[in-house]
Formats: sequence, structure tokens, C-alpha cells
Amino acid sequence: HRGLQLSDGHLYEGTIWLDNEGHYINFKITECYDAVWISNIKNHGTQFYNSILQGERSAVFVENPMHRKECAMFMGCTLSGGQAAIMQSWQAEKNQFFSLMFSACTFTSPIDWQGGNLSITDCDFRFEGPHLSIGPDSGQVIIADSRFQGQRTIDNQAGDRVKISEPRAAYIKPPPYQYQVNKISTYHPPRTQTQVVPAGDGNTDDAHRLQRIMDDMSNRGGGYVVLSPGLYALQSPLIIRENVELRGPLQAWQHSTFLSFYANKGTPKNVTFFVKHGRNDVDAATITLEENAGMDGLFFHYPDQEFHPETKEVMQQYGWLLRLTGDRSYVKHVTASNPWRFLDLDTFTPSDTYIGYCNGAPLDQGIRVGEAENCMIDNVHFNSWYWNSTSFPNRIERTVPQKGYKKELDNWMKAHTQAFIFAGSKNVDVYGTFIFCSNKGFVLLPGKTSGKGPSGIIINSGCDWSKFGLYMHANNGLIFANMHFIDVGEFDPDLNISSIYVAPECADAISLYNLSTWGTSHRAFAMWGKPSSQVNIYNFSNQLYYPQVNDISGGTVRLINAIRNVTEYPFTVNMGPEASFMMRSGIFPAVTVTPSSVKSDLEYTGDQFLEPNEVGVIRSYSFP
Repeated sequence: HRGLQLSDGHLYEGTIWLDNEGHYINFKITECYDAVWISNIKNHGTQFYNSILQGERSAVFVENPMHRKECAMFMGCTLSGGQAAIMQSWQAEKNQFFSLMFSACTFTSPIDWQGGNLSITDCDFRFEGPHLSIGPDSGQVIIADSRFQGQRTIDNQAGDRVKISEPRAAYIKPPPYQYQVNKISTYHPPRTQTQVVPAGDGNTDDAHRLQRIMDDMSNRGGGYVVLSPGLYALQSPLIIRENVELRGPLQAWQHSTFLSFYANKGTPKNVTFFVKHGRNDVDAATITLEENAGMDGLFFHYPDQEFHPETKEVMQQYGWLLRLTGDRSYVKHVTASNPWRFLDLDTFTPSDTYIGYCNGAPLDQGIRVGEAENCMIDNVHFNSWYWNSTSFPNRIERTVPQKGYKKELDNWMKAHTQAFIFAGSKNVDVYGTFIFCSNKGFVLLPGKTSGKGPSGIIINSGCDWSKFGLYMHANNGLIFANMHFIDVGEFDPDLNISSIYVAPECADAISLYNLSTWGTSHRAFAMWGKPSSQVNIYNFSNQLYYPQVNDISGGTVRLINAIRNVTEYPFTVNMGPEASFMMRSGIFPAVTVTPSSVKSDLEYTGDQFLEPNEVGVIRSYSFP
């Protein structure tokens, strides 16, 4: 009857309605009366992505939402059935701020809208009209840049509350999202035979004895080499052979084990490697993983890495800690407190790799993926904390009295670290990553042989306390969904800081769905690309506490459903002669576009949808 029911919230201590929030990714709900049914909820932030919804009556049915500022989003979905969407039982005094938003969706049946706010941008109606029926009690309705099969037919009974733009060619459709939740459980050796290895002393090189054990295990068909709790040393390179998994006794997040059980806090309950290999050889790799080789539940620390107390510089360079060379190789539950370079998938191009639940404080590069295909990165977190908070003798003491988190290691990583680098990666799949302190959060580069940028998706991820959230030189279809970039530049003399940076050589386009930027950055975007470059942002919330001077020297920036939550600072867009800027359904109270001769390029609806006493109210074009 109802495939997915989002229903009544509950009062907490008599005053607070608990939010009904969630992200529904890659759902398929068919052969129901209503595929998705929404009623009587405080629905603040429900999102559907890349889902197929089909119902005999409706794909999405909304009945009497009760509270203010609810919002449900549908991105890259296909909706079909009797009606694609129905809104009924409308009560203006309760429901005036309810919003349903569709971006880059496909409809094969009409929409019947009788109340509330509705936003449809860059969508396709793939059936002959009538396409929409908009009742007289509807709120604000925006239909922008969408395409209709046959003659566009809209029954508009809401008058000028309905805003319709002419159709445009599709921007960038989001690719099918193939998040394989069982992938982590399917990567394992083909045989279950196990050999337990006693711990070392943390000083004597263990690479040679471990290598002999793993060579023998691989020759016997593969299996698990299980390290006993304790300390180990790596002063020579190590190869994890085909069909062998090197694991610790705890196959779980490692970031708490070294805090609780190292040094003066007790006996180690897990495996800690002290790494001394690769010093002054940045292209070397300490551990190499062959085909179907893996590691799980290990912790690594560089005891000789130093941080100069006066210059505040990291003094030692090392090679890569890990290098994946074989298909179906995998790394799970690994922490590296202070690697110079963490994980390399660029020197070789393995396919179908998995990196999950890993973390650390990389000082130069975090994860670099070259033209490898089908690499999945799942819940990887980089943060200066992973070195700062250890109990090792070479931990960095935070001694400089600066505002907020601007301490020694944080500043180093903010000046040097590139967290995630994708150089021509093919169908990369990144989910749930987070970065705190980096120079560049996500870097998109051309591949060494193809010359093309990366493809795939990065979803539900964030970048905090960084100079650049997204740094793009090339792209070949990689998109971002449900992201936030928190950029810091208030006290930094380098003004070239921005949430999104497009390099001058870039000629490609990128789309970001549901993006929030905030912090003290100098720019939301620095668009310096070629004329063909594009940045398309659907559902954009900008909350940067600093006067912003955004640059569009070349290319196009489109903001679709945008809101700026801070009004006391000016938001300026400087445009070059070959630049284009479009804002659809935006609330940016202090936008200034220069030079004035290009203002005709600005399709800006501004605050015309707001009553004077409702400034700042979230409407159908808002970020939830």
C-alpha cells in the first residue's frame, strides 16, 4: 500500500518535535499504491537520490504536512505511476513553508499540486501533456530549465506565484549510483586457513619474518596472517601476497585503540607498527598489496617524524605507506597517525579495489587514485587529531595561542596536505569521507595516459578547515552529492582561498547537488577555467562569515535553488569578458555583479518571492 511511509513525529518533553530526516540512496520502490507517502511530519532534510519510485496512485504522495520549513528533495530520480507527485489536504496556516524539490529527475506521469511550495529544475517530462496541475492554494512554484515531451501543458490556477523559465539543454545528469553495501564483506582470501604471528619488540625489523610467512601462505592458496597484539617494526619493504590478508586481532576502527592501550596507558590490545622505511624517498612504498590481497585492523606510526619547534615545519619526507598494485586488493580499518603519503593507487591501476574505515593525518598526500577503475572509498577520515592526540614521544604539543583550532600541525596541513586526489579515475565511488585541515580537500586531475578527468560520484562527504574544498583541473563526469565545504581564510594573508576552484586549463563541467559552504573563506568560487568550463550547483546554501569577492574569469557558474544565510557581508561576483553567471530562484540579499555591462547575463530572481516581513524564511528554493 505504502512503500515508504514518513509519518508522525513525536513530542520530546512536550515541546520539541523530533525531526524525520534521512538519505535514501539507490532505492527501488514499485508496485505500490503510493511509493513514498509523506504526512504529518517535521520533515527537515529528507533526500532521495538515484531512486526509482512507482505507485498506482502516485510515486510521491504528500498529505497535510504539519510544521514549518519542511523540505523533501529528489535528485536524479525516476517517478512514474498514476501521478508522479500529489499534494493534497493543504492548510495554509500550517503548511505555507513546506517544499518539495526535484532536480535532474525524470517524470513519466503528471504532477497534481494543490498546496505548498514546489521546485522543479533541470527535469524531463517524458510523456505527452497535460504535465502539471497547480491548484489555487499552492505556494510558490518554480519550473526552471526543464524539458517537456510535446507541447508544454500546465494548468496554472495559482497565477503569478508560478515562475516558469524556458527549457534548456540538460546540464550534467547524475550517473547511476552503485554503492555496494556488501562489498566489504565479499573481499577476503579464498581459503580460511590462519596463521597467528607473535608480536615483536617494536625495534627489530619484522619485515623479513612477516614476508616469509605471507609468501608461504600465498603458496598454499592464501589465507589469514593474524598478528598478535603488540609492537612491530617496519624498516624494510613488505609485500602482501596474492590471496593473503594481514590483519590485527581487532577488525574495527583503530583510532581509539592506540589512545587507550599504548605507552603509559597499558599493554597494547592491538597491533602497532613503527615505520622507518622510505625516508627521503617519496616514490617508495613500504607495503605493497598484490591481487586479492588485503589488510584489516592495523595501526601505523612514524616515530622519527619530527616537527621543528621554531619553524613549525615537518622535517622528514617519506614514501607511500601503502600501494595497491593488484585487482580486488583492499584496505580496511587502518589508521596511520602521521604518514607523509598514505595510500597510492596511481603508480599502478588496479580495478575493483576497496578502502574502508581508514583514518590518519597525512602530511603531504592522503589517497591518490590514478586511472584505476571501480575504486570504492568508504568512510575515510583525515584529521590532524590523529597525530596530535597520540601518546607517542613525537606527538605535537599545541603551544601557540591562536584563535580556534589554528595550531601548529593544523596550519601545516592547511598549507600542504592534499587529501583526496583523483587523476583520471574511472567510476570512483566515495562515500562518507571527512577532512579536517587540508590545503586541498578534493583534487580532480587529468589521467596520465587518457588526459581525461575522473568519473564517478562523491556523496555524503565534507571538507573542513581547508583552503580549497574542491580543486578542479579536469573532470569527466564525476559529481558531488550532499556535501559541505568549510573554508578558512579570515586570518590568512593568502586571499586565494575558495570553496570551489577551477584552474585556468580546465575545459570541463561539474555538477554538485545539495552543497553547503560556510566558514570565513574569501570566495565561494574562483572560476578561472576555459569558456567551456561549468560549475552547476543545485540546492546551494552559502553561509560564509566574511566579505566575499568571487571570480568568474572564464566559464559558467549556475546556482540553482540558492540561499545565502548571512546578509551582513557583501557577496560580489567579478566577471571576465568570457564569463557567464546564472542564478535561478536565489535569495542572496547583497549580490553585486561587476562589471555592470555583464549584468544582463545574470538571471536572478532575487527576493521577489519573499514578503518584506519574511526575509530569511526557507522556501521551496532553499537548502534544507
